[in-house]
Amino acid sequence: MLGLKSLFRQEKNKTYNYQPRYFDERKERLENLDKKYHGDEKEKESYSIDRRALRAAWNLENHKSERKFNTRFIKIAVVLFTITYIILKYDVFSIWAKIATLINS
Repeated sequence: MLGLKSLFRQEKNKTYNYQPRYFDERKERLENLDKKYHGDEKEKESYSIDRRALRAAWNLENHKSERKFNTRFIKIAVVLFTITYIILKYDVFSIWAKIATLINS
């Protein structure tokens, strides 16, 4: 009977009592006052800097991916052009047909 109770009972979530090792009350108070009076200006400035850096990184990544796409496209085009040229120049299908007739006879 004891096994059935534990089967349907949910376990409680684990909780942690985190306490920082080093706490400077004066520093915390100064940071709170700084955020209270100058927080908006600093946040806007850091946000705009981060936004510019993110946009620059995005543009750089887009240029890299465009370059990769262009080189891949050129390679595929060259291979397809070469295959088409060989087929048209040497009439590969008629050669294969002759080989097939030789095998069947």
